[in-house]
Formats: sequence, C-alpha cells, structure tokens
Amino acid sequence: MEENIINEVHDITEAIELYPPKNLFLVPINKITIIAILPAYLKKNRSISNWDIMEKLKQVIKPDYFIALKVIKSDFKYIQFEGEVNNKSLVRILISRMDGSCLKLNSLMEPVTIRVTEAKISFPLKNEWDSYFKDSKNMNEMKAGERPDTIHIKNLPISWFADISENDGKPCEKIVMECFNSFGSIRVIDIPILDKYRCKMQTSSAKRTARLLENPILFEVFIQFKEYVGFVRAMNCLKAKKLLYLDRHTGRKLTSLIMVNFDKTKHLSDKNIRKRNIERKRLQLKDEIHQKQNFNPFNSHQEYPITHEDIGEKEEGDEIQPQSEENLAMENRRNLLIHRKLQSIRLLGELLDRVKQIKQHEELEKRERELEEERVLQIKLAKQKDLEQKMRNIEEKNKRANALLKREEALRKRILNKVKLKEFKKVELKVVEKLNKYSNLADDDFIKSAMSFKRRKTMF
Repeated sequence: MEENIINEVHDITEAIELYPPKNLFLVPINKITIIAILPAYLKKNRSISNWDIMEKLKQVIKPDYFIALKVIKSDFKYIQFEGEVNNKSLVRILISRMDGSCLKLNSLMEPVTIRVTEAKISFPLKNEWDSYFKDSKNMNEMKAGERPDTIHIKNLPISWFADISENDGKPCEKIVMECFNSFGSIRVIDIPILDKYRCKMQTSSAKRTARLLENPILFEVFIQFKEYVGFVRAMNCLKAKKLLYLDRHTGRKLTSLIMVNFDKTKHLSDKNIRKRNIERKRLQLKDEIHQKQNFNPFNSHQEYPITHEDIGEKEEGDEIQPQSEENLAMENRRNLLIHRKLQSIRLLGELLDRVKQIKQHEELEKRERELEEERVLQIKLAKQKDLEQKMRNIEEKNKRANALLKREEALRKRILNKVKLKEFKKVELKVVEKLNKYSNLADDDFIKSAMSFKRRKTMF
C-alpha cells in the first residue's frame, strides 16, 4: 500500500454514503498540527530524534491513536508534526489534553513544550475557480472544458473500482461514472490508465497524465459535468474528505487520501479530446502495420521452412510461386491502403483544426462585436447617468438657492422689525422725557405761587 495514502481505520461514525453497491463512503479528514518547541539552549548542530518525540506523542494520547503521524518541518527551534485521528470530537479532546503540556526526553535536560491546534485542510474554494477562469485569457467559458465543470481526482485505488467479473486489474469506467453520477449528470469521463496508447502520445494533455500510468495500485480520473451545479455539488461534497472502503470479506475499513482539484489544463475540452483521438488512431494503425509486417509469411526478412507436405510434388511447387507473388502484391496493396488511410486521418485532423480555427475566429469576431456593442451601450448609459446626475445637481442647486432666498427674506424681515422696534422705543423715550419735563415745570410754578401767597399773608 502507498504510505500515508491508504490507511486502516476503526471509527466510521461520520461516514457518508457515496456508492453503496461497491461499499464506498466518504469520511471527513480530521487532522491536528503538533508543534514541539525545543529548549532555547540547543544549538544548530545538535540533532534531536524525531522518532523519539513521535513515540512519546503516541504514548500521551493512549488509549486513542493516530491513524497517521508525520513530520512536516524540523528546525533547531521547533519540530512540526501532523497527526490524523478518527473523528472530530477526538480532535477537540486531544487539543484540550495536549496543548501546553510538556514531554520529557532522555536526550534533553529540559522538557519539550507541546502546542496543538486543528490543522487546516487545503482545498480549492468557489472564489478561486471563479477568479481563475474569469482572469485566464486562454479560457472561453462558453466551451466545455474551459470553464468550471471538470474535477480531477487522484489517488483512487484500482481494486475498489474494479469489475470482479472481468478480473483484469483495471478500474471499470462504468463503476466510476455510476459512483460520481450522484452529484450531477456527467458529460464525459477520462481514465488515463485505461488507454494503452496514452504513454506513447505526444500531445501535451497526454504527457501530463502519462507519469501516473505506471502505478499498479492507484489511478486518476477526469470527470466533466454537464451543468455547473453538478460540479459545485461534487466539489463541496468532496471537500476535506477521504474515500472509505468497507471490505465485506475481511471486515477491514480502509481509507484513501484522495486529492481533488478543478481542472486547469483543459484536459476534457473538445480540442484536446479530438487531438487524443487522432493520435490514438494513428498509433493503432501503426501497431496494425507493425503486426502485419512481423507476421507476414512472405516477408523477405523471415525464412520459413517448406516441406513436401506443404508443397507436394514438384509440379505442385511450380504453382506456388505465382500464388505467393499474388499474395505479396495484395499485402503490399493493403499496406498502401493503410498508409493512405493514415494520411487521410492526418489530413482530416488538420482540416478539422482549420475549421475549428475558422469557427474560433468567427466566434472571436462575434464576441468582439458583442463587446463593442456592449461598450457603446455602456457609454450611452454612462452619458445618460451623467446627464441625469447633472440635472439632479442643478435641481439641488436651485432648491438650495430658493432656500437661501427664503432665509434671506426672513432675516431681512426680522432686521426691519428690529429696526422699527428700536425707532418706536426712541420715540417713546422722547415722549416720556417731554412729559417729565412738562411735569417738572408745572411743579415749579406751583411752589412759586405758594411762596408768594405766604409772603403776602405775613405782610398783612
């Protein structure tokens, strides 16, 4: 088995059905990141055994256990591990139990401090594939394979998808389609390991997948959905998941750490599919010609013994020579026809490529016209919006001017009223002063008359 890819588990309480006829399920990936902080007095040239720390960590979590435990990064300051456990609840338990604890190693005087957190699972998100296909200049989202519709899955075990009746040691395409058809209707599927000519092809899409064909245990698959909904449903369901297989014969529960990503190579685009088909037909014809040359009984490079049982008497042997020449001529003509057929396939491929280029050019011109019309429409809309905005600005200015005029009129009235009130008060004050003056004069006359009357009275 592949190390750290296929593992055995015991707890499958979180399993989700994927394809029950083959006992296939999905289980979440539950990982924790463990950082062992080494003592500060250690120098760069001092080595610490990672194996000793891993054994100590395994002892700390007993009776629980790690499904897998590996070193991610090692330094003279700290060592980072990644451990996988059975379920989500155990992740929380181990974090609370181990975080902040210390490990005592025989090779160190001071203990090693342990920090534990939940590991983040790397997986593409919706905004990643949306932005990728939107920003890529060589992608046309109107065409299948050049938009978010194809998923690429690696590390699928061959035996889990094999047809028992055939017993050929290869995955069954029908089983793979039925397995992933639950997410949505599938347009096309490609399993490179099923194509015996894939490793000989010279196309770029074939070379990318040829390196995994030699693996006798695992295989990869490209799945293209008809609708975007099926692609999104598959990506969401396979996010941070492992493939679980229940072996009914042995009772073992095995998981495979599958790698899921959206296809960025246009592997299942019509153009690349057509290129692989043409290359496959070319290789098939080449094999046919090679086989016929190797097994041709009249090939000049091969010698076959001729016995009397084959030719009989000499007279019968005299009749064989013209028959052999006739067969050789027929064989040469057959080879010539095959060669012409091969040339016709190549010419057909080139013709199809030219037709495709013409169509792409027409689509590009159509797209440019549409973009130009859309740009003109946007300019018109922008001008209309600017005009409306200017009209609104003018209306707002008029409103503000009217409001200012009203305020100015009100202030003018208030000022006039204040001025009139001041003038009225001044007049009133003058009137009061005059009244006071007249009253004082009257009092003086009365006093004078009274004193004169008194003087007259004393005289008499």
